[in-house]
Amino acid sequence: MSARCISAHEARFFSALNQSSWQTSAELAAKAEVSGGAARQYALRLKKAGIVEVRKLYPGYRYRLASNPAPESMPYLKELQEAVDAFRHIESECRAR
Repeated sequence: MSARCISAHEARFFSALNQSSWQTSAELAAKAEVSGGAARQYALRLKKAGIVEVRKLYPGYRYRLASNPAPESMPYLKELQEAVDAFRHIESECRAR
């Protein structure tokens, strides 16, 4: 996955995830300020990569960061973390102007 470009939306979605609590895609969408469809798409992509755990709990699915990400997902995980840092830096520079 290293040839992919990571968008600001995807970086915000990733930073909205955490290991301690299960969240719905609607909750993650609100935190990341993305559409519900985009949140579900990012969740599925991160699940396929082994970065996110998914549980089907009534009335829908819940997501959280995997406590033990798949070893093959480490390059993608590193890119996501670097993208989050880069976008935070860009946002702080914009606010400083």
